[in-house]
Amino acid sequence: MEHEVKKKLVVVKRAPEPDDVLWENAHVTQRDKLINITLAYILGAIVLTVGAIIQYYLKYLDYVSKYSFEWFYTYLSPVILFIYDEYIVEILIITTKTEGH
Repeated sequence: MEHEVKKKLVVVKRAPEPDDVLWENAHVTQRDKLINITLAYILGAIVLTVGAIIQYYLKYLDYVSKYSFEWFYTYLSPVILFIYDEYIVEILIITTKTEGH
């Protein structure tokens, strides 16, 4: 519904049901929400970039292992991927807590 108040157009909508409101996030301002979402996107981009660099490095190690230290590189790749996987889980936990989920 549209109404005019003091020569300005005001749009009125029905309020959401109380059960549809996330009351634990009611104190978070729009500015804080925007900052949290931006930080989550930046963090996601960093995680993806680091993952791409690790994949490139592991491919390089695979190439190098054909010429020397094959046993070392054979065990190094899974260890690096395991550590990175654990890192991603922690980042996701921190990000979801920051966003208020």
